[in-house]
Amino acid sequence: MTHLTISPIVSRGPAAGGNGQGQAWDGLLEVLQAYHRWQNAFSPAQAAAQEFFGRPPRGLCSLHRDYPRHKHYLLQQALSAALSDWTRAMAVSFQSQEPGEIPLAHVVVPSGPGTWGAALDDARVGYVGPTGDRVMARLSLAHEGGDEVACFTLIGAADQAAFLRTLLDRIEAWMEGHPHLRGAKLDAKGEFLRLDRLYGWDDIVLDPTLQAAVDRHIVRFFAGLDRAQAYGLRTKRGVMLVGPPGTGKTLLGKILCCQLSTTFIWVSPGEFTTPAELQRLFALARECQPTILFLEDLDLYASRRGYGGDTALLGELLNQLDGFPNNSGILTVATTNDIRAIEPALADRPSRFDHLLRLEPPGTAGRRSLLRRFLRGVPEAVPDLDELAGATQGLTGAHLQEVVHLAIQQALDRQPTGEAGPPCVTLEDLREAVRTVRQPRGASVGQYA
Repeated sequence: MTHLTISPIVSRGPAAGGNGQGQAWDGLLEVLQAYHRWQNAFSPAQAAAQEFFGRPPRGLCSLHRDYPRHKHYLLQQALSAALSDWTRAMAVSFQSQEPGEIPLAHVVVPSGPGTWGAALDDARVGYVGPTGDRVMARLSLAHEGGDEVACFTLIGAADQAAFLRTLLDRIEAWMEGHPHLRGAKLDAKGEFLRLDRLYGWDDIVLDPTLQAAVDRHIVRFFAGLDRAQAYGLRTKRGVMLVGPPGTGKTLLGKILCCQLSTTFIWVSPGEFTTPAELQRLFALARECQPTILFLEDLDLYASRRGYGGDTALLGELLNQLDGFPNNSGILTVATTNDIRAIEPALADRPSRFDHLLRLEPPGTAGRRSLLRRFLRGVPEAVPDLDELAGATQGLTGAHLQEVVHLAIQQALDRQPTGEAGPPCVTLEDLREAVRTVRQPRGASVGQYA
């Protein structure tokens, strides 16, 4: 390793017509310039480029662009495809600014629907063409403004500027034609969703009219994309799910995620806080279309203007839903507990949300069906579900699940310590659980003397 020794600056006294201070500053500037020259001369990255191209760094040019993190793997596949008739002549990594080559580092990233692949973490890769031309690419992940981005730089001789531009166009065209995450189930960052289990249509009880609307406006939307395009119909749509908490809006989203083969992007509140993050989210949806973009609790970040919401974020959302971007093949599904809290330009605009589906607490038949489903793990059948279904009018599916949970817990509490047998849930356990669930939250459970 080469070291640079910096000697102390010593003023030799005033020069003719001066006070000596100028010489001291001149000396400091000279030392800083020398250090700068040393740092450039012994940068391992520049040394590698100089050796690979056989010319000094000032004879090279570069073209840089940042991409969303999920494209880090795709960039490397596209680079190899664009230079398929070139030979990879070198691949090196560097640690900080320490000179010398270190083993190539890799990072495991999503490489397809449900699959993982290894991509170079921070490396410079050099290629030699059939006629002896040379090009180098730097691939790395870096943090920018709180987000991790895929950094991509092409390096070549100064007279190769036009070629680098053409090469980047070919790489981006290849990526556009090979969306590796199409069909995947993702979160707002492009990472795989982790659901606790596989959800199906048997997990939810919907009114027949609502079930038909879900089938028509969501499930069959993707089956008819080609026919819609053939007749000049818009193939970007929006559906808003409205209803009190616990009526199954989130559950319906999980079922759609598991049962439909399209790309599914689940966005929870707080997963994007800036317009730039929102732009990247919709870019991912467009890249992987056909896509369901599921926006949970829309009222938390798209409230009415003048009610304290983020107007910049709202404006970007309006633009992304119905602005210049082409959202063909994207179905935006949003949920809200209160439609009145949402900006009217979203809630009342057909080109943004075309259909509003209301999820209400289930009727008697629906409650009976849900109770039977929640009790299916209980070994002894409950004697009278009709009475229980009638006593739970107005309760949502979440409430009914809590009723069964409390009843089973009471049955377990009656068992002697150490008994491992199944609990015996009685109708009285369920009645008591209904009374508990109906009790207003915050009601007194005791009193002070």
